[in-house]
Amino acid sequence: MAILNRILFINLAEEAIDHITNDAEANHTKLQPSRKTSWILGEKKLKKSPPPTATTQKLGAS
Repeated sequence: MAILNRILFINLAEEAIDHITNDAEANHTKLQPSRKTSWILGEKKLKKSPPPTATTQKLGAS
């Protein structure tokens, strides 16, 4: 039963994200970039960020 609840929750979350994205695109609203994390059955998996570029290093130094 717990697995079924997780699957249903993930499905509802995906539908909500799709709805928000479609609504934002229809209103020409720019969404914030993703946090580079994904949740899979309650487990958080971090994605590796690309190495900093010269531009981002300059911005961080300012």
